[in-house]
Amino acid sequence: MSKLSKRTKKHKIVSIVLSITTTLWLSGAVVLVPVVAYGQTTIADLQVQIQALLSQITQLQSQLATLQGSGVVSAGACTFTRSLFVGVSRGEDVKCLQQYLNGAGFTLASSGGGSVGNETTFFGSRTRNAVSRWQAANSVSPTAGYFGPISQAKYTQVVAVAPPPGVPTVPGVSLGSGLTVAAGVQPAATLAPQSATRIPYTVLNLTASADGNITVKSITVERTGLMNDSAIAGIVLIDTDGTQITQTAKTLNSVHQAILKDAFVIPAGTTKRVTVAANMASSLGSFAGQIGFLSVVAVDAGGAAVLGVLPITGVGHTINSTLSIGSVDITRGALDPNTNSTKEVGTTAYNFAAVKLTAGSAEKIRLHSIRWNQSGSAAVTDLANIEVIVDGVNYATKVSGDFYTAIFDGGILIGKGLTKDITLRGDIVSGSARTVFFDIRKDTDVYVTGETFGYGITVSAVTVGVVDDTNSQFTAVTPFFDASKVDIAAGTLVVSSNNTVPSGSIANGANGVPLASFKFDVTGEPISWTELKFTIATTSGGGTDGDELLTNITVVDQNGTVIAGPQDPTAQGNTVTLSDTVTLPVGINILTVKGNLDNDWEDGDTIDISFNPKSDLTSVKGDVSGDTITPTP
Repeated sequence: MSKLSKRTKKHKIVSIVLSITTTLWLSGAVVLVPVVAYGQTTIADLQVQIQALLSQITQLQSQLATLQGSGVVSAGACTFTRSLFVGVSRGEDVKCLQQYLNGAGFTLASSGGGSVGNETTFFGSRTRNAVSRWQAANSVSPTAGYFGPISQAKYTQVVAVAPPPGVPTVPGVSLGSGLTVAAGVQPAATLAPQSATRIPYTVLNLTASADGNITVKSITVERTGLMNDSAIAGIVLIDTDGTQITQTAKTLNSVHQAILKDAFVIPAGTTKRVTVAANMASSLGSFAGQIGFLSVVAVDAGGAAVLGVLPITGVGHTINSTLSIGSVDITRGALDPNTNSTKEVGTTAYNFAAVKLTAGSAEKIRLHSIRWNQSGSAAVTDLANIEVIVDGVNYATKVSGDFYTAIFDGGILIGKGLTKDITLRGDIVSGSARTVFFDIRKDTDVYVTGETFGYGITVSAVTVGVVDDTNSQFTAVTPFFDASKVDIAAGTLVVSSNNTVPSGSIANGANGVPLASFKFDVTGEPISWTELKFTIATTSGGGTDGDELLTNITVVDQNGTVIAGPQDPTAQGNTVTLSDTVTLPVGINILTVKGNLDNDWEDGDTIDISFNPKSDLTSVKGDVSGDTITPTP
């Protein structure tokens, strides 16, 4: 309740400003033509160069035809004639949207349906999640993953300067014309023991041309030498900082090749060193003594020319089945919730998941990094301050798509038979009615090496055969660590009296007089209602009463904008009902009740404005979730 006398009124303005950076994608294409001085070459040399140019032209024409034939116009734009949303929308327009999102850096999935090259015609939770991240990056509100008229208008604006699907670049920098591929400093030949992970085979130096960024779309690796394919459990690509570029290890196919399709960008004029590495099979007895190589036979740089001589072959390692490298057991951590939970927007420092590592008796181990996969419907922007805590030390995570990686510089040493708890903690800042699952997708996403021999070690767990989201467990399928679910609660509305009306006197006949002020604290999602009823009580300060009139009741926000009314009180003058649909954004909203007074009010009269949020607000709902909200108090 807020009470106002003719001699007391106060007012305060509260506002919240949010800023989001919009990213623009630029693209271009250049064909570099070598210039040869006259008289310094032969006709045969010129013919070779001409054939090389014709080959480049043919390649570019083929890429253009592919784009045109896929339903994407030459400008890279999709055509939308309807709103697209989860669970209902199907069609080629959905597939085109998925291709655009994957190409613009808002990847739906690292593998399977919706991943690059595997786009579908179904608008599911993966598409909604990617759309939500795109909306947040392009200042589209709300970021609910609903691709309707507002989002489509922004899309049309963005693609006017966007590359075709699959060719993301950095704002303001055009597509580079060439990628130089060269052998790096190769590792030394050694043993390849069973169960060892990330054994380095071939090092590449990838250099982008100075005229623009290069997107490496895939690297094709072929097993060569005297080694069986089944000796290798999977092939991965390792970045300079030791993290995996390849989200999921790739097995060799029938022609002894694995295509590593996780795209990454090399900034203009820079060189990135990457390493092709192998995870060895858990049993290598029948392959002992074999020596194999992993040769890079192809690099797909999108529309850019690949310069250099392929294949590039690194070192050959000798398969060994007798060396006893270290072991690591992984179990559920002490701070893991291990049950489904519902958390309000605004929850901070929540422990989403936790695991515990125990070193075996063969050698000390060193933990280098751990990668979590957020597989729920919550967008990246719904979460903040996602950190990994080990021994009370907080380590920031590096976010790539739906993966959160913590890198421990220098590694964390765990002695023989000793343990370390690793906890993932963070804040929930938005995302009402969405879910959060912080899984560990593969056992190799926990990067551990042995201190004595230096090999990567695969963690071992007691697993179950099925995924059950009601608790946390380790599985024999994907994900390896299946975390319990967090439901982000629908929005909340807390109303309180706002005693900030400045003291002063009001005159008979005054219009737009502030009568009361209330604070509406909205969290989680914008909240709307269809009707608001106030109770009006007056008391006499002396003289003759009964002729006073209060009319034109309005509600204004902190910016002075009328959001409800005007409406006159009932004939008895004791209530006023404002039947206007009002939507309040997330944050603190200061709403002021104003009215007009006639000339029959007397000194000392008071006007008392009150309402019960629970009963006097009608049809209170969350704009994103659609859930009914019960205001408090």
